[in-house]
Amino acid sequence: MVVFVLGAAGCFNPEPPSETGSDATGSSTSGATSEGMLTTSTDPSVGASESGPGVCEACVADPPEGWQGPLVLGAGETAPSCAAPYTAVVFQAAEDISGDDASCGCECGDPEVDCDSLQIQYGNACAGPFNIESFADAEVCHNTTAQGPSIGAFFAPISGTEVCPPSLVRTIPAPSLTEIVLCGGALSQGTCGADELCAGAIPDGFDASLCVAQDGEHECPEGYPNARTAFGDVADSRDCTECSCASGDNFECSAELELFPEVDCGGTQTAGASGFDSCFDTPESIRFAEPSVTGDCTPSSVEAVGTVVGDEPITICCQ
Repeated sequence: MVVFVLGAAGCFNPEPPSETGSDATGSSTSGATSEGMLTTSTDPSVGASESGPGVCEACVADPPEGWQGPLVLGAGETAPSCAAPYTAVVFQAAEDISGDDASCGCECGDPEVDCDSLQIQYGNACAGPFNIESFADAEVCHNTTAQGPSIGAFFAPISGTEVCPPSLVRTIPAPSLTEIVLCGGALSQGTCGADELCAGAIPDGFDASLCVAQDGEHECPEGYPNARTAFGDVADSRDCTECSCASGDNFECSAELELFPEVDCGGTQTAGASGFDSCFDTPESIRFAEPSVTGDCTPSSVEAVGTVVGDEPITICCQ
């Protein structure tokens, strides 16, 4: 989630108009004390423009209650930093917010299968009737009971017991947006009319018009007719649907065998392999390796869902 600094980054203190003005009480009515509103100061150095107190670059309408301004607006892939005489960051936000869909895939891990015990099937030339003997532990010597002249070695069918852990492969691209910064603080002493404030010159790199702004969605106040909406946050719900793995019917356990002509795995061993098509002369003892598993799981299809949009709107109104 992309997060911006919301709302006022700090109130700024406009200077009152000069007492020699045509109506010195005009802007003093904006001195409310609630957070986010303009406040007045009797200190002539507060908010003064670079050219010093007493220089009035423009007389602008005093924003009504709830609005912050006058502000200068900078926008771009990287918004400019606040610059003198507008040095106070009042809002940081974004507009033109969009983003590509998530990239989604589904993969299946190695099968997790319990191969259970090795089955020795005794018979005559590996034909029935059969006697079955089970051996549970791999890498251990097992003496056989020699219940027939030949053996087949196998593991029980495992269809229906296999599990392949699913793994969602997901990439969510960074959202695209235009950064917005609104800077304030450049109010100087000067002579303006009633309900007006005296603002400093707009620095290079910022829009040519002065603005006011407020959290939320609002109608623009008089004197600031041009509206645009920025956002203090990004609501990103992009994701992928669930990934799962369906087991196939081709799973099989197998293990390498050692067949010994003497009990307790004595004598010279003969190598063999487990499987339904294996057939060996009956040994006196056997040993088998840890079984391995072959077979596949089929990953499910996954789809991209969700969107990325602006959240926590900020209404910006400019001259």
